[in-house]
Amino acid sequence: MNEKHPYRVIASILGNRTDELSFEFSRYIYKPKTTEDVRREFTAHGATLDPELVRSWIDTLERDEELAINSRVSLSNGEKRHIPMIDFVCKTIDVQIYQRVNETLPKSITDSMLIFDSGTSFHAYSYELIDESAWFDFLGYLLLIDGHGLPRTIDTRWIGHRLIGRYASLRWTNNSGRHFIEPVYVGEFPSLRNALPLVCATGGA
Repeated sequence: MNEKHPYRVIASILGNRTDELSFEFSRYIYKPKTTEDVRREFTAHGATLDPELVRSWIDTLERDEELAINSRVSLSNGEKRHIPMIDFVCKTIDVQIYQRVNETLPKSITDSMLIFDSGTSFHAYSYELIDESAWFDFLGYLLLIDGHGLPRTIDTRWIGHRLIGRYASLRWTNNSGRHFIEPVYVGEFPSLRNALPLVCATGGA
């Protein structure tokens, strides 16, 4: 599997913890402009997760089906945590957007945030796991990034779906072909300050 695949999020989380974790994934078919969000969810223990296993899941996807990672993570003591995730809607992350994100979100999250080019915009993950109360706060912070009269940065419909579902989820594949590319790692958020602006794969289209 390509080293720039979002699997590196799992590696980053496991590399920063010593306890046993179980991760949640889902298979789904994207249906635009609807509230429907039908998914087949499954879990995998961190000790068994590797790129070859993920590739085997991808190879068995049905037509138009995508693989996603969900935000919910189970600890060995039964407690639940969430991976902070962001679904951007902008094709470019410029200095102004970077500053708004950096100033609005908790520093513990931005300092541990990985950015991926999703094809039409960007995805972000933090490897700093948070509890459910902090996760709801985090979604509130995301809504505050886009101030009055400013261009949209965050996909608010995605936030709505995730609030209804009680967990976040981001795509790992482009099996349907409608997303242009499989998400590709761009870099860690703190180190990207000097690489701005970032333009997604279809940003110049």
